[in-house]
Amino acid sequence: MAKITVSLAQIRIAHGDIGRNVTNGERMIIEAARRGSHLVVLPELWTTGYALERANELSSAVNAGPFAQIGKLARENKICVTGSMLEKRGLEVTNSAAFFAPTGQPLGIYRKIHLFKLMNEHIHLKAGSAPLLLELPWGRTGIAICYDLRFPELFRQLCRRRRQDGHHPRRVAAGTRRTLAGTAHRPRHREPDVYCRLQCRG
Repeated sequence: MAKITVSLAQIRIAHGDIGRNVTNGERMIIEAARRGSHLVVLPELWTTGYALERANELSSAVNAGPFAQIGKLARENKICVTGSMLEKRGLEVTNSAAFFAPTGQPLGIYRKIHLFKLMNEHIHLKAGSAPLLLELPWGRTGIAICYDLRFPELFRQLCRRRRQDGHHPRRVAAGTRRTLAGTAHRPRHREPDVYCRLQCRG
């Protein structure tokens, strides 16, 4: 497996303010590239926060809005970028992590399978239906989002495909981060051949 340098972008997300959040994300992508990183991982729903009551308004297709902006930044800075955003798919909205190559092209999109009911995700969002495994220069790479971490079957599916690396943009509620991160994250390190990169937003 080739060596990889990963930057985890810690962002104070402005609730529902896409313009401000994308500006902050752009600054961190540029800085990650300056440091020589191969990949920058942004938090869960980093462009909007959990403004799910406005999901239809704040979501966009993968070839438009923040998705297109991040693809452009990936290309301009020659760096891989991932992190979840609200994706509009017809009449539905999903919590989607697109993985952008240094060419700016999305290599794949993972849509969060396990929705977190305590944050009303199941009311405003459509669950994804399939894991994502990418062939990248440093090895096979899977993506999971936040609550997905609690479900070992997702990681075992990826392991059965001989996955070698996992990137996990996470959002956990303030006040519960330490407990959830510990109980959910540690078991995944016990899965065979799993290496995790976690992105936390408190």
